[in-house]
Amino acid sequence: YRVYLMALAGTLTLCTAFCSSVPSSGLFDIVKEFHTTSNVVKASVFLFVASFCVGPLVWAPLSEMFGRRIIFIISYIGFVCFNVGCMQSQNIASLIVCRIFAGAFGSSAMSNSPSMIAGLFHMKYLMVTITIFALMPVAGPCLGPIVGGYIIQAGADWRWIFRVCTIFSFVLLVLVIFTMPETMDPQRLQMKAKRLRKETGDDRYRAPVELRNIEWWKLPGQVVGKPIKMIIVEPMLLATTVYISFVYGTLYLLFVAYPFVFELKHHLRPGSVGLTFLGFFVGCLAAGLYCIFVDHPMYVKGMERNGGKPLAPEVRLRPCMLGSVLLTVSLFWFAWTSYDSISFWSPLVAGGMFGSGLFFIFMSLFTYIVEVYI
Repeated sequence: YRVYLMALAGTLTLCTAFCSSVPSSGLFDIVKEFHTTSNVVKASVFLFVASFCVGPLVWAPLSEMFGRRIIFIISYIGFVCFNVGCMQSQNIASLIVCRIFAGAFGSSAMSNSPSMIAGLFHMKYLMVTITIFALMPVAGPCLGPIVGGYIIQAGADWRWIFRVCTIFSFVLLVLVIFTMPETMDPQRLQMKAKRLRKETGDDRYRAPVELRNIEWWKLPGQVVGKPIKMIIVEPMLLATTVYISFVYGTLYLLFVAYPFVFELKHHLRPGSVGLTFLGFFVGCLAAGLYCIFVDHPMYVKGMERNGGKPLAPEVRLRPCMLGSVLLTVSLFWFAWTSYDSISFWSPLVAGGMFGSGLFFIFMSLFTYIVEVYI
């Protein structure tokens, strides 16, 4: 059951990442219908991701106060509604606004899923579970252009791209409502206290969370202020956050570069251009296998030598050191071989190396942050 909950939390993240990139395949059709420029339409992709900077400032602190399940439900209701708004947009302005709000509501999965997964499993298995989870936010952006490319290649209207986003997010919302329990310990104790009061008639059963005094007028400042304060007073957290943001942002630059290189330079069809992102995913998968079958056994052996106690969180940074080198090499490789006079296999393989580097960095720093602030 815990594996199912981990898979569900990961799929929520997959859906958000999928919806972030899938419109990139329909950019040219949107430009024609709304009579605008490609740069304006690209804003619907990039501003979706930019809203990830805002949403978690609200969803993460609220989940600590009121529980993860209710936050997932509220945020995904908004996510579904704004995907419908994208589907029904009659001009480019409404499309961009709906995309911004869709990203902000969908980002709850990005911020809350890792902490939910960390609470389900023992620290010994944290690397394995975070590795499996980390495949989702990197697989989603790869899956999006593939699905979107074949929707456009089949001759369907670009609105079908957002219909798929709506269907995907709505199915996950139903699964959250009917199959995801509350996993935060304070809220589970509150549920237990309510059950005991009902069974025994004794009102003395109280959970600690029920004894707190919430000053609602201070809540907005506390919700938004806590993450900002942590960023300011924790230089390590600021450094890792900036690095993850840069790396994840670089991934989204590929959604502009890949169609230019493989469609305009190498004359591949839209569906085939989407398939080129599989090279990136294969690189991520190879990095994930390395983390599970090489780095994780090294960590377990270190725990055994340490008397079964967890090692210092900095041990989790080993994959990141490897990934930082792969990332730099792959970007130079991709940039210097993206010409029509060079086989498309060269930038394709460079994209795979970029995927490995990104995954090492993304997964390593995620695990590190979770362990430091467990």
